[in-house]
Amino acid sequence: TEGVRWTGPGPQPEFGPSPGFRNLKWLKPVYAGETVTFTRTALAHRPLARRPGWNLLTLRSEGFDSTGDKVIEFDSAVLVKVE
Repeated sequence: TEGVRWTGPGPQPEFGPSPGFRNLKWLKPVYAGETVTFTRTALAHRPLARRPGWNLLTLRSEGFDSTGDKVIEFDSAVLVKVE
């Protein structure tokens, strides 16, 4: 398992907890030992009135097998600290 590597400009963001995910779709079977590579795309973000200094970031995640076929997709959210 490889960790997430920050490749964006500026300092690495500080992430908080996630309220979960939805719209989970398994598009193809994945078996033990297979490698799945994930991409995440930011869909939206908004400040949280009850948690000053934090935004809720909504993401679309997609996983691809070694042949490049999409095997899973889902939407998730995570808290991100803002300065």
